[in-house]
Amino acid sequence: MTVYQQIQNSIDFVERHLADSISCERAAAAANMSVRSFYNYFEALTGHTFGGYTRKRRLSQALCRLRDGDERVIEVAMECGYESPEAFSRAFKTEFGLSPVQFRRSRRVLKLTDRISIVEECSMDVIVKDLERMRVVSYVGYSPDPEEKAHDRLWSWAKGSGYIDRPHRNFGHDTDTNGGGYCNAGNRESYGYKVMITVSDDVSEADVDADLRVETIEPGRFVVTGVEGDVQTDWSFIPRGWSSLREEADRRGFVLKPDGRCLEEKLEPSAAGHLRLDLYMEVE
Repeated sequence: MTVYQQIQNSIDFVERHLADSISCERAAAAANMSVRSFYNYFEALTGHTFGGYTRKRRLSQALCRLRDGDERVIEVAMECGYESPEAFSRAFKTEFGLSPVQFRRSRRVLKLTDRISIVEECSMDVIVKDLERMRVVSYVGYSPDPEEKAHDRLWSWAKGSGYIDRPHRNFGHDTDTNGGGYCNAGNRESYGYKVMITVSDDVSEADVDADLRVETIEPGRFVVTGVEGDVQTDWSFIPRGWSSLREEADRRGFVLKPDGRCLEEKLEPSAAGHLRLDLYMEVE
């Protein structure tokens, strides 16, 4: 299961319980994530904090009921999870700029927050995903142990700068001493691995150490699958995951993009000693 499917599960859970008291712990459990990881990925993938999305969806649902029905404000407030009409009115006015009574009288057209759907196509644990443009800070480690070197260096910066505590995503891919390669870096003696952490768009080269780079992951369409395994005993689950992803893309008629990108997104594993990745293969 990909991180997109996990967060979609939490969104579906929220939508089923908008009238209830929804804790972040319950939503994280629906996503099968720790609370910390859930906070991070929910905001990184949806653009909303968990609490913000829940509030906006409740109020959007309430607005539709006030607009389309004749229920009293107190009835709408109770049905949408608010303990009192006063609390509901305050939240409604903060969100939309006028009270429920003023809205019902004016019938102004107000902007709603629609239900988010981040997974549209899914087959055999493979999804199709359009990645948006992302600003990243990157570092390349070289053999031996390039992945470990790259992660250690970049994480040292992320912790020192505070980015480790902000919503972020962690991507990587193979490379070599010439800066090329995504799926296969070729000569193992020149093998490298680039690690990237997403940052805000206002981060520039002046904000990072001299051995780090600020760059952009450009938008693109990818087929994506998730893999996980015990790296203390066997790494073969990763190349098997790439092979299965390619086979499923071919089976479904996707055309791999010439010189397309292959990315790995590091996620929270389900057990100690495990490595969990989402694998991305770019398609036309």
